[in-house]
This record gives sequence, structure tokens and C-alpha cells, in this order.
Amino acid sequence: PYPMPPQVRMRIANRPGSSRHYEQANWYGMRARLPHATSYAGVTTMTVKLRTGKRLSPQSDRKISLVANRIYPGGLSRSIRDAVYCVTDSLGISRAELDTQQIDALHDAYWGPRGETFDLDFTEQQTARDVLRTIFAAGMGHLKLSGGLISAVREGVQSVPAGALSPHEMSGPLQVSFQAPAHDDFDGVDVEYLDATTWTVETVQCRMPGSLGRKVEKISADGVTSRTRAWRIGMRRLRKLLGQRLSFSCETEMDALNFEYMDRVLLTDDLPGTTVSSLIVGAEWEGDRVVLTSSEPLDWSVSAPRCLIRRHDGTVTGVLTPAQVSEFELSLPADAIDFDLLIDDPVIEPARLLFGPSTRLGYDALIEEITPSADGSCSVSALQYDPSYYADDNNTPA
Repeated sequence: PYPMPPQVRMRIANRPGSSRHYEQANWYGMRARLPHATSYAGVTTMTVKLRTGKRLSPQSDRKISLVANRIYPGGLSRSIRDAVYCVTDSLGISRAELDTQQIDALHDAYWGPRGETFDLDFTEQQTARDVLRTIFAAGMGHLKLSGGLISAVREGVQSVPAGALSPHEMSGPLQVSFQAPAHDDFDGVDVEYLDATTWTVETVQCRMPGSLGRKVEKISADGVTSRTRAWRIGMRRLRKLLGQRLSFSCETEMDALNFEYMDRVLLTDDLPGTTVSSLIVGAEWEGDRVVLTSSEPLDWSVSAPRCLIRRHDGTVTGVLTPAQVSEFELSLPADAIDFDLLIDDPVIEPARLLFGPSTRLGYDALIEEITPSADGSCSVSALQYDPSYYADDNNTPA
């Protein structure tokens, strides 16, 4: 007559006319006609009617498969961007602490148009840092801190370096490490992902033409349910395993703080026959040409001389083809100076001239880590950069 915690007594009775005796009995369920809730705040409920046959076991006719897409507040279902906002909002992190401009830009330029989504539920407790890293990795991106804000960067082809670090900026020599190819190197990558059709863990093989797959690295693409996207992530990894042989480290004053994680930079040394780093100590415009004077002698005997100019703010121009004027002077098109070139100004960092052969005009690198010290110096670690690492970003597996 009213909701109550019922108490029930039972006994085992033999069926009339049967000699079988039961030592124990199992109850599989109890039903009661009690008032029940018709809705729950913040919870979506559903009912399902199943029509079964004699061939289904008592357990299987009570199990169904459900694929549910979470709709984020004010956002899109399965969106990488809104998954990030959902995590930070649930932790009480305000949008003012996020680089929303950068995250929205990545969504508009890459994640949205390319159909890159995040499909994963976190069933175990993890740190917010690990969760955000997993979400961004599904969109070929990386978590980073930019200007004290939680931000992200999508790794890929960078047409122009963000800047340059030459011996003039370094407080010590540039350290270059080379890893020689060996027989036990990985020559294949297997990527595990949850397939959106079968809803089972599948594996896609990533191989270069002619690869025998003697040693294969296995990685997991969490949050990725597309075979094509998992293959692209694996091919990025494989191309780096095969071609990323150089690593760099150096010490600077505060110059390294102009750059951020995953920025493409140009690193130069002062070895003979490589890049010469000098100050621009003079400039004279002659019609549509400009003659620049270097503080260091220029080695015009190198093959196919090329140069770059490091602007006052640390950024660099594109590769320029100079004409020889003298040992210390070269001529360039006037439009190569696309900034206000200041000579002998004591309040601004002088512009640099980077001169060398076309094949050795510095080292292309990706910033991996910048570690400031208490004395104002910075330690920089970087890895070799090559646009070929991302050659399969728009390809599909066979």
C-alpha cells in the first residue's frame, strides 16, 4: 500500500509427485508495483522493448549495445574543441585561463573541416594534464602553455621559421647529436584504435615502400575511431623514426623566450664552411637594390651562397639569393628589407645576417623544451625538422 523495504520468507517444497530434492534455490528477480520516478534531473533515460526467442539465454536477452554521442553544452557532439572545454569547465577552470582564440582557430582550420573528432570515455581517474594531452593528440596536436594560458599547437608543415638562434644569441656552442641508422631500428608502426564500425580494437599497419617490418613499434591512438586517421598518426611516427636523426641543445640568455613549444627555428654554428652569423653594420639603398655591410667576412667560395636576415624582433626572412659586392658586402633586392632596419641603435637588438651555402644554411629544428634558469639564461632542446614527416597527413591507407 506504500513504499517500504519488504521482507520475504520462502521455503523449498518438492513438486507433487516428484522425488527430486533441492538443497538450494536461486531467485533471479523480484518485482513490485510501487510508485517510481518518471524523470531524473540531468539524466536522460530510455526504455527498450525486446522481442526474444528460445535460442537466447536468460542473460543475453537483457543486454543491448548502445552508441551514445555526448552533446556538449553549447557545442558540437564529438568535437575536440568542446571536449577540451567540457573538461576544463568541469574542473572549474575559467575560460580566461584558456587560450580560446588559438583553440577555436585550430577547430576552424583543421579539426572541423577535416572531420577530426574525439571519441573516448575516461573510466578511470586521471590528471587534467593527461586528459587534455589525449584529447589534443587525437587531432594531431600537443598541449602547451602560452602566455600563462592553457593552449594547443598542431604539429605540421611550417613554411617559414619562427626565428633563428645564432652564435650571437648563444652563450655556449651549439651541441648537435646524430643517431646513426642501425639494424635494430624500427621500420614499421602498428596503430591500435577502436573501430567505429565493429566497435572492437583494430590494428592498422604503417609501412614505407620496401619495408619488411622486422621491428615494429606499437602505439595506441586513443579517441580515434577512423582507420585513416589512425594510419596518418602512425605514418607521422614512422617517418620520424626513420628520418629524425639529429637533436640539438644550446644555452642562450633570454632570447629563447621569444619561442614556444613546437616552433620551427633555425639554429646555426660557427664551423668553417657552414653558416656565418654577423651583425648588419651598414645599409645603402641603390635604386631597387640594397647593399648590406657585414661585421664578419663572408665566404663567397661556398656552393650557391644564400642568406637570411634575422629581424630585430627575432623573426627571420625567407631564403635570399645575394650578389657579391666585396668581402664584407652583399647586394639584395630592396624589398628583402621588409622591416625598419636600424643601424647602431643602442636600445634595440641589432639585425643579424646569416650567410652560407644553400645546403648548410643552418639547421631546421623544432623546439622541444625551453628551461629558464634563475640567472636569466635558458636551456634549449630541439629536434630535427623536415616537412617530409607530414607527407601522409592527407593520404589514405591502401
